[in-house]
Amino acid sequence: MNINVDATWHLNCLVQNHNGMGGGIFCPKNAEFIYTNNNMLYMRTGKDDFVYQKELIQIINIKNESMGEYEFTGVLAPRVFAELQNSIPLHLSTQCIVVAEIKNEYDTAFVKSMISTVRYSENNYDTFWITNNEFYLGQKILIMNRRIGGWDGSPERPVIELLGAGGHVPCMWDGKKFSQIGLIQNLQKEFLEELKFKVSESSFIYLGGFHNKISNELVLLYCVNINISDLQDIQNNALNNQKENISGIYLGDFEAVINMYLKDATYFAGGEKAKSTNFPTQNNLMTRIRSIIY
Repeated sequence: MNINVDATWHLNCLVQNHNGMGGGIFCPKNAEFIYTNNNMLYMRTGKDDFVYQKELIQIINIKNESMGEYEFTGVLAPRVFAELQNSIPLHLSTQCIVVAEIKNEYDTAFVKSMISTVRYSENNYDTFWITNNEFYLGQKILIMNRRIGGWDGSPERPVIELLGAGGHVPCMWDGKKFSQIGLIQNLQKEFLEELKFKVSESSFIYLGGFHNKISNELVLLYCVNINISDLQDIQNNALNNQKENISGIYLGDFEAVINMYLKDATYFAGGEKAKSTNFPTQNNLMTRIRSIIY
C-alpha cells in the first residue's frame, strides 16, 4: 500500500483534535486513518484491521434546497462509516439527467434497431425500451442506468435508475489539505466510471437541488443532452460494468417514464420509499427541468 504520509498525518491529527461532530472528522473516538497516493481511504478502530472507506465527504447544512445552496459545517466523514449510521449525516451529491432528442427519421430507425437487438432478462419490466409510446420528431428520450447492485438492484432483479450518472462529492488531498473536488469534475468522473463516456464541461446544465431524505443527501441536479448516435457506445460501455453495479441502460419517452415512476416506483431504484423525496415529485424542480430539456 503506497501511503500518502502527509495526508495520513493530517487526518490523524484532525481525529485527535476534533472527535465527533464539533469539527474535524466524524468518526469513532479511537479511529486511525490511512490515505493512499491514489486517494483510497482506510479506517480502523482499536486493534481491528483497516477497513476501506471509499472517500471523505463533507457534512453540510442546507441553506436553500430548491436552489441547491448549502454551507460546509467544517466536518469531514469517511463515507462508508457515515452511511452505516442510523442517522446518516447530511452530505452532498451531484447527479445528472441524460436525455436525447429524435431529430430525424434516421434517429428513429437507430433507436428501433437497438430496441430490436438488446435483450435483458425475463422480468416483464426489464426491457431496453421501458415505455410504450410511438416515436415522433422532437421526442425527448430519457437514458437511465440498469442497476444490478447497490441501491436495491441485483443481477436477478435489476432496477431502473432515473439518473444517468452521478455520485457523492469526495474530498481529496491537494498537498496541503482535504478539499472538495469541483462539482462538474465529479460528474465527469462519474460519467467515465459508470458509462465510460466523456462529457465536456460546457455540456452540463444546472437544474437545481432536492433533498433525498432516505440517503440524506442534498442532490445537485444537472442535465446533459447527447446525440442519438451515442447510444450504442454508451450501451456497449455500460453493459457488464459490474464494478459500478451497472449492466446496460434503459431508454424511454421522458414524460412516459416520469408518469410510470409516479404511478408505481416498485421497479425503480429506491422504490416507493424514496419516491416522495426524489426529483419527479418536486413540482418546482420538474417545471425547471421541462423548461430546460424542451
